Amino acid sequence: MKNLSISEVSQKFNITNSTIRYYEKVGILSDIPRDTGGRRYFDNNIIEWLEMILCLRASGVSIEALIKYADLVRLGEGTISERIALLSEQRENLQNQKNQLDRSLQKLNHKIEFYSFKI
Repeated sequence: MKNLSISEVSQKFNITNSTIRYYEKVGILSDIPRDTGGRRYFDNNIIEWLEMILCLRASGVSIEALIKYADLVRLGEGTISERIALLSEQRENLQNQKNQLDRSLQKLNHKIEFYSFKI
């Protein structure tokens, strides 16, 4: 895959350029190379990292937790157990949310079925 510009990345992931710049400013994205004109360009590694960050963000991970996760990744192999703990906690949160959504869907389906018999 070719290197992408910030506009191409923002289009690809349906996020704003400002979001990308913010993630860079707070340290979630780091070491984004720039061309001779000072424009950011995104290689496959950065795009894959951003995709992971956006997945975590969409699942409810806070900016603070993302910053911590990014710092742990930069610190290297010695932080793997801390990363596992952070990701495991998020997985548990998501599982709880999923369970609640499943319960809500069951109740809605029951009500729809109940009302369907009345018409």
